[in-house]
This record gives sequence, C-alpha cells and structure tokens, in this order.
Amino acid sequence: MSFEDEAYALTAEIKANIERAEQARDSAVARRFEQKITGGIGTVIVDGAGLLLDVRLDQQAITYMSARAVGDAVLRAITEAERRSRDNYRDTLAAARREVTV
Repeated sequence: MSFEDEAYALTAEIKANIERAEQARDSAVARRFEQKITGGIGTVIVDGAGLLLDVRLDQQAITYMSARAVGDAVLRAITEAERRSRDNYRDTLAAARREVTV
C-alpha cells in the first residue's frame, strides 16, 4: 500500500471516528430524564445536556405544603435528574471512545 493510500485510509478512519463520536453526543443530548419529586408531588424533566425542560406539580398534593418544602423537594429532584443526565452523557461518550479505531 502506498503512502497516499495509507494516508487516505487513515483520514477516512478518523472521519468515521469523529462521526461516531458526534452521533454518540447527539444521542446523549437528545435523551430526556424524568425524576419524580419526593412525596409524589410531581416530576421534573431535564434533557441529556442537563437543562431543565419542565416541572410538573400536582396542585392537590402541594396544597398543604409550605413553599419552602415544595421548593426543597423540587430542587432535590432537579439535582438528581441533572446527575443522571451527566452520568449518561459521560457513559455514552466513554463507550464511543472505546469504539475508536486507529
């Protein structure tokens, strides 16, 4: 195999690795993580990048709760959903790295 052929093959392999990594990243970011709020008062949803998308509260469940208790429960749920999102992102990219060939 000539030097040019080897260089071309290596370039194609690198491009394929980059494409796989980008697909893994896009897949991780596209996921949604729903976390129940303690006490059954609702759920929070974050995306694969850890961005908060939605907070759903059950109005009847929070009627007799203090604002502070609701806020604390929502914050804990958001923190847990963000952690799950980060872990998934890290694990997805680590798996993609293991597939890299060169």
